Amino acid sequence: MYDIKISAIATWHRIDSGTGLFRRINQLSVSQAYLLSTLMLCCISVADYATGIELMMSPMYAFPCLLMDWRIGRLQALLYAIAASLVQWLVGTYGGRSYSHPSYIYWDVVLNVVFYGALIWVVAKLRLALEMERLLSRVDFLTRLANRASLYDALKLEIQRSRRYGHSLTLVSIDCDNFAGFNERKGHSTGDLLLQAVADALSRQFRSTDLITRYGGDEFMIVLPETGAQHMDILLAKLRQHLDNLMLLRGWPMSFNLACSIFTYPPEDLSRLMEMHGESVCQGKQQGYNQLVQRVWQADPELFQASAWDSHNRSMQ
Repeated sequence: MYDIKISAIATWHRIDSGTGLFRRINQLSVSQAYLLSTLMLCCISVADYATGIELMMSPMYAFPCLLMDWRIGRLQALLYAIAASLVQWLVGTYGGRSYSHPSYIYWDVVLNVVFYGALIWVVAKLRLALEMERLLSRVDFLTRLANRASLYDALKLEIQRSRRYGHSLTLVSIDCDNFAGFNERKGHSTGDLLLQAVADALSRQFRSTDLITRYGGDEFMIVLPETGAQHMDILLAKLRQHLDNLMLLRGWPMSFNLACSIFTYPPEDLSRLMEMHGESVCQGKQQGYNQLVQRVWQADPELFQASAWDSHNRSMQ
């Protein structure tokens, strides 16, 4: 049963994200969804009346209901299901459909509502499961921070904004020193508690507009839009002090390597930007534990490449 559920979620995920028709449906506004559903219901009823009882068009009435369910909500979809059942009954009555017993007319409407309601319930559950799958795929399960996929998506957008409006873009990496040794001495459960404590501390230290992510096992990365070199010295010093105080309070022998890359004009290519920031991270690790490396990258817009013309590196013991 679990495998069937996962398979269904994966199928709907491929449909929802990979099919052009579903991408366009997801872009519909509420008013557009109402208009399109009503138009579909009218067209289906006209076609059903024109073809008479020779063609069974009952399943077609489910499409406007499912559209409402997918884009707006289950309640609105149920209202459309009732309307579709009544329209179907009227079309059948005036189109020449006859019943052997008068009560069958009402049973026909009720059964149609039940059928459409069951479809709406199934699609609503699949939609909810899909949204949960999307959310979980963008969140780190341990720290509840954004994960690497969210980081890359956000960076692509922030690079475009930075280049368009001429704002600086800053990346800060925080790496736990010898985290593997800490796990061996204290245990993996304590290591998880340390990561959660650091994640909570970072969430309190930065702005709501900054993106805090868990980039790797013991590495965190923060994206600071519209942030230059003016106040980074003070910010990084406060961050270092806050993390050190947290470790002292918990009694955990842990230090941190901090690497800061400030892009006055970031490269358009995301992989190039990450490569440049990786140089700052590697430089701090090569210097040893408890290091702070701050680097300013200034790019030549004419060459369209980022080069390290101005770099400021310092360490704090």
